[in-house]
Amino acid sequence: MTWCRSRLPMRRRFLPRLVLLALVASAGILVDFTTHGEAAPRPARVLAVVQSLLGPTLEPLDARTLRPVSGGWSLPLGWSFSGGTKGPVALSPSGSRVAATTGLSGDGVVVVDVASGRVLWRYNGLGDTLGLYWLGGERLKVPGGAVLMAVTFDCASLGCGDEFTIVGQGDSVDFNDDDPVGALPEGVVMSFASAKVIIVYGQVDEEIGLKQMPLAAPHRLVVDVAHDRLFQISSAGIVAEVDHVATRPTVTYHRVELNGQPFQAVWAGAGKIALWGKDGLGTIDTRTWKTHAIAPGVTDVVATPFGLATWTNDPNDGLTVYRPDGSLRLGMGLEGKRVKAVYRAGEYLYVDANARHSVNLRTGTVTGPLRSNATIVEPEMVPLP
Repeated sequence: MTWCRSRLPMRRRFLPRLVLLALVASAGILVDFTTHGEAAPRPARVLAVVQSLLGPTLEPLDARTLRPVSGGWSLPLGWSFSGGTKGPVALSPSGSRVAATTGLSGDGVVVVDVASGRVLWRYNGLGDTLGLYWLGGERLKVPGGAVLMAVTFDCASLGCGDEFTIVGQGDSVDFNDDDPVGALPEGVVMSFASAKVIIVYGQVDEEIGLKQMPLAAPHRLVVDVAHDRLFQISSAGIVAEVDHVATRPTVTYHRVELNGQPFQAVWAGAGKIALWGKDGLGTIDTRTWKTHAIAPGVTDVVATPFGLATWTNDPNDGLTVYRPDGSLRLGMGLEGKRVKAVYRAGEYLYVDANARHSVNLRTGTVTGPLRSNATIVEPEMVPLP
């Protein structure tokens, strides 16, 4: 292993056209168990967009069964439901609030208290909204609470592309080919090729240069939420580690053995980065910078606090959960069902495999088949130790 440390080449920019709009704060979902006197614990809840003939609604559901909950709420979103059209929905970092696009054209944003369903704030006139991101969530110290960034599509004299707008103002800033790829408690992480990353905090964005990263090789950016750090990984065998992102960022470069092929990557917890591609699933140990093979044939991975949920194109494999060290944690009993998609929320996975099933990652219990007209609202950030 070879590595070197460099002081961070960075440039802090102020975005004068972006005006922050504070949102009213409130409290609580994604569901912990609660008790009321001698009553039994309330089942865990999950937030979902439910499709019906009357149009899509945002509402809490029973996390195990995806059925409506007693005393729940329902908020019509007004999207066009023909052709399965849906707009972005984003939970705040703590899960206490949710932001969703509204209206047939998707140009409005509504912010809701997830415990009560009470609408805290509305905004219209954004345009075609493709994504929503919380900038700092409840931790951002501005009057009233947090702010949002919306990704919209716009055509101007220089051509068509994405713009990034601080919700509430309407003005926008074009980050060219940057792409939102992850969230930290302090802001949104954006990637520009492999040469730099940008952290958007609200009125300020911070540009972090990564001069030693190869430009031509496939690369992925991985966010370690719990430890306030990033990893830009190149298949050419070099990793740029950015530590102390929110305070005093520094960059360290590390050499690793990779095959040069395209890949996907995610933070796995326990000091490990999970990678998967042509050679299957493996990990990089960020303490030793050694690689470790886990399983061949893996095509998709979802990282959870209970391990790496994995599946392949083989319908006989079902869903398998590995610990970050590569040991088997759970086999889910979905063999013979081709896994098409997996969603995570709390201690549950929702697996679309011929039919939909819920999987309790703590116990391994599989429940289903369940309703398939509910789209799970996944958290933007999952801190893994």
